[in-house]
Amino acid sequence: MSGHAISGWCLAGLLALGGLTGCAPKVKPLSLEELEANKIAYLSSVSTTYARIQDEMFARCELERDRAAAAGRPDDWSFDVLILSGGGAKGAFGAGFLVGWGEVTDPRFARPAFDLVTGVSTGSLIAPLAFVGDAESYELANQIYRNPKTDWIKERSLLSVLLDQDSLFDDDGLLNEIRTDLGPRISTIAAQTSEHRLLLVGTTNLNQGNSQAWNMTELATQVVDGTITEEEFCRTNLSSASIPLVFPPQVIGGNVYVDGSTTRDIFYTTAFDAPDGALAKWRAQYPGEPLPKVRIWVILNTALVPAPITPDTEDKSVVARSLELAILASLHAQLKVLDLGTQVLRDRMGCDIEMHFVSLPDGWTQKGKGMFNKDDMDSMSDVGMAMGRDPSSWQTTIADPLAPEWVRDELERSLREQEERKRGEAPSASMDR
Repeated sequence: MSGHAISGWCLAGLLALGGLTGCAPKVKPLSLEELEANKIAYLSSVSTTYARIQDEMFARCELERDRAAAAGRPDDWSFDVLILSGGGAKGAFGAGFLVGWGEVTDPRFARPAFDLVTGVSTGSLIAPLAFVGDAESYELANQIYRNPKTDWIKERSLLSVLLDQDSLFDDDGLLNEIRTDLGPRISTIAAQTSEHRLLLVGTTNLNQGNSQAWNMTELATQVVDGTITEEEFCRTNLSSASIPLVFPPQVIGGNVYVDGSTTRDIFYTTAFDAPDGALAKWRAQYPGEPLPKVRIWVILNTALVPAPITPDTEDKSVVARSLELAILASLHAQLKVLDLGTQVLRDRMGCDIEMHFVSLPDGWTQKGKGMFNKDDMDSMSDVGMAMGRDPSSWQTTIADPLAPEWVRDELERSLREQEERKRGEAPSASMDR
């Protein structure tokens, strides 16, 4: 469950393990020769998965259009996408936001029944519950983060780390949480295949060196028909949240998978504008009809502007802070690419497409210690619920932290907060950070 700040104790372990030679993971991955022999089959499988995703998106648009027409509101429908980022314990923000969002009544911003849900890392743990989409599932996601369990992170003995070396901590507690939460809902997820709805989680394939999507809707149907087990389904979901060396990697089909945030902190299908994508297919099949309206809702389980810290130059915190900022810079770039993609569809293809995003308030930082500190997670959930109830929380403009106007805005905000503190007031823009 990737966090954007990796604590010093994790880094110390990572650096220590980096100098060791060790045993293979519990499930043996493919050798280089086997990978080469299976390369065509692997690439064919991935290509088929992505093609099927586009076909399902197209079929879902047809279904939505036909239902809206039958209900006498032919122009009142849209294809809604929910994208949930990584962020570790900060998933409490996204889980809380989704609950608060359910109280919005303005039809332009009311929480929809999503046609496509994607999640990465901590977002992959929330995504299945958001996909099910009933009040009970949304509240369950919120309560999971508000009540972190002590067995989520269980430190392994030094001896077991030295002998096995696949991780510093075991993932049994996290896997049990996923089993408990998702197991009873697998059949509900599988039933959505007939509705052409999609649940995707992003993971990182270390062998191939790329980001990969798991179609969890399709995998749920395989659990129902007995092709795979419930545990295999849950471990596939967990692969998106397997922080390298902190938790064991997941070996699936001989390939080694780790946290999706390693390569992409938000997962989206850029094939919207591909020649064989859903929208291109729509234009070819229905040349006289407008393209489907697309609404993309991105929940970032992090603050886009980190709070300042005072790292000790001789401490592992320098490395931790550097990694945090590297991941955050990558997230900025990914968000901008998604934004530019929507602009291309809008300007060149005439698609009615919107992208909205929300994040933890700028500068939010943890007060307590530990990766899953309950007080901090309660606070982030509270902030998320409050922001979720307020449609003005959604943003559409992605600020560039290096742009002069952003620096000026940040300076003005900081001066305002300084004056408020002098008057003994709580900073108005802090959102209880």
